[in-house]
Amino acid sequence: MSACLEAVEARLRDSGCQYEVLEHQPVPTTQEAAGADRVSGYAFAKAVMLIADGQPQLHVLRAADTVDLESARAVQGARDVRLARESEFMHLFPGCEGAPPPIPLTRDHLAVRVDRRLQDSERITFEVGDGRHSVRMRISDYLRLVPHQVADFAETPAGGRRRPQSRPFEWGAWAGRGALAAGGVFTLLMGRRLMGQLLPNRTSRSLAIGAAAGAVAAALADPQSGARRRHLLWDRTGALVRRLTARSQQKGRYWGGRVQGIRHNVRRVMPEG
Repeated sequence: MSACLEAVEARLRDSGCQYEVLEHQPVPTTQEAAGADRVSGYAFAKAVMLIADGQPQLHVLRAADTVDLESARAVQGARDVRLARESEFMHLFPGCEGAPPPIPLTRDHLAVRVDRRLQDSERITFEVGDGRHSVRMRISDYLRLVPHQVADFAETPAGGRRRPQSRPFEWGAWAGRGALAAGGVFTLLMGRRLMGQLLPNRTSRSLAIGAAAGAVAAALADPQSGARRRHLLWDRTGALVRRLTARSQQKGRYWGGRVQGIRHNVRRVMPEG
């Protein structure tokens, strides 16, 4: 266990907060940490250190968002606001090597500002500063633990999320995906056949579909983890819509070019007048 994780857990235990420690492979960015923990970037918190008029300040926002320096400057009424260098704030987080946790670990006075949109989630997950562990807890417990000021200083990048970094082609990963897809198709076909035998009439099928829809609605409305499920569903639905839109636009440009080429060839072959 890292010294940073021990310090964070000590703060949480002393305050009586309930929390869960997650472990994952070392990752370089907060967005990748959210993916490793299977958490939406809108329910994963990250800490960004700013220097406002020479004073370090801790800003906590969603991993999917970025700090708007102009908004941060307006909120604080400061003349100069910039991103802090590691050498300017790591002494405030002893034992931490990576991104600082969103919890002050020393007795030094450190101003903490929490972006308003982070409060939309019932639970938040955040890195603890060693690149390998994250902590999940209730947002209400976090806001009670850390003296803070709620403000609007974040913005969501265009498109809703950043473009993922390209990775080398891996045959093993694609083979696993192909096997998973084949298993899904087989399960769908067999399930449809079994459904036709077990539910031969329209009334029974309607009741089964209604029960399944009710179960999905109950899962999304669950106060414990419903917010995370809704964020994940919203993220994946939005990504699917964007992919389909880009695909349709690409196809439209392709067929438009084909039609123009055909017209050009017809004009060359057909005599004028």
